[in-house]
Amino acid sequence: MQDLTRREITGQTRVFAILADPIAQVKTPQGLNRIMAERGVDGVMVPLHVAAADLAAV
Repeated sequence: MQDLTRREITGQTRVFAILADPIAQVKTPQGLNRIMAERGVDGVMVPLHVAAADLAAV
């Protein structure tokens, strides 16, 4: 079975972010990273804590 928890990130890896405040409870990155790995997508999703007041600036 392929190890889906260890993936090489290269200069061609697409990085997706999910912004939230708070971010600790968000489970979307884990699920989407697993799906991308299973489908051979060279991508990774990362959770980023951005305060609600700062979301418009991002």
